[in-house]
Amino acid sequence: SLGHKFNDPTVIKDATIYSEGLMQGKCTRCDKVTTEVIACSTADDGTGLAFETSKGVFKEGTTISVGKIKNKSGYKGVLALVSDEFTLYNISASLNGKKVQPDGKVKVTFPIPENYGKDVAVYSISDERESSLENDIVVSEDGKTVTAELLIFGDVAVCDLSPESDDAQIGAQELLGGWVIWVVVGVLAFAGAVITVIL
Repeated sequence: SLGHKFNDPTVIKDATIYSEGLMQGKCTRCDKVTTEVIACSTADDGTGLAFETSKGVFKEGTTISVGKIKNKSGYKGVLALVSDEFTLYNISASLNGKKVQPDGKVKVTFPIPENYGKDVAVYSISDERESSLENDIVVSEDGKTVTAELLIFGDVAVCDLSPESDDAQIGAQELLGGWVIWVVVGVLAFAGAVITVIL
C-alpha cells in the first residue's frame, strides 16, 4: 500500500515536541477526505533548526531552546582534527524551569551554510569538551540541510569536511616548499662564490 497522499492538507491540531498533531485533506490516490497524524515536532525560527521525535520522548510541557554559539575559541582544540570550519549550536530542553534530556532519539535538522561543501558531519560535544561523531546523518538532496539523530542535548557542531580546507593546507605546504628551494639555491650560489674566491 502506498498510503495517503494529500493535496494541500489542513492542520487541525498543531504538533508539539511532546504531542502529536493532526492534518486533514483529500487523498489524491483514493479521492477520500482522510486524517493523518503529524509526528511530535517543533522548530526554532531564529536558527532554522527543526526537531522531530516519537510520542513519550518528552513529557508534556517540555520546551526546546536553541542558541547559536558565536565564540568558537574554546572549541577549536576539540574539533582541530575534524575541521577548521564549523557552526556551533547549544540545544537544551526544559520542563518546569529545569533542564531535561530526551528519553529516546530526536531527529534534528540543521541548515548547512552556503559556503560549506557537500561533505559535512555532525558532532556532539560533551561538557568535558570531548567530541563524538553522530553517524546517523542524512543530507538533503538539495544539500541545504543535514539531519542527525541525537540522544543527548547540549553543544552540537556542524562541520565542513570539504576538500577546500585541505587545499589551503596543501597551498601552505607548497609555499613553504618554495622557500626551501630558494634557500637551497641561495646556499649553493654562496658556496660557488666562495669556491671562486679561493681559486
